[in-house]
Amino acid sequence: MEYQEIKALLEKYFEGNTSLKEEANLRHYFSSNEDIPEDMAMYKVLFGYYENAQNDAFPKRKRIFAFTPKILAIAASVAFLIVLIPFQSGSSETNANEEAALAAFEQFKGSITQVSKNLNQGIESVHYVGYWNDSTQKLLK
Repeated sequence: MEYQEIKALLEKYFEGNTSLKEEANLRHYFSSNEDIPEDMAMYKVLFGYYENAQNDAFPKRKRIFAFTPKILAIAASVAFLIVLIPFQSGSSETNANEEAALAAFEQFKGSITQVSKNLNQGIESVHYVGYWNDSTQKLLK
């Protein structure tokens, strides 16, 4: 960048009118250039301080263990096998249990059907009570 551009950016910076991109350009200029004009040398310390402070406040952590797609695929396979094994070992017991559950379900379904029929008959009877209530209300008026 040219001297005049940097000077204009510095003026905007101190007025508080720079964008984040312009501030990044200033930081990059003062951190990468060794031949900074003397009247701007003090700004090199300023922008260097911000970068050092950021590194101190938010140090970059090293990853101890990275989950790679290969490791994730192996873990998913192991989890699938752990879940699948108990179902395979008790398959003969499961069939007997499934048959008993299906028989109980059929019996339950028959009972619920009978209850539904009885409720429907009761609802028809209640309909007449509503008609009687409406008629008596008309007579009372």
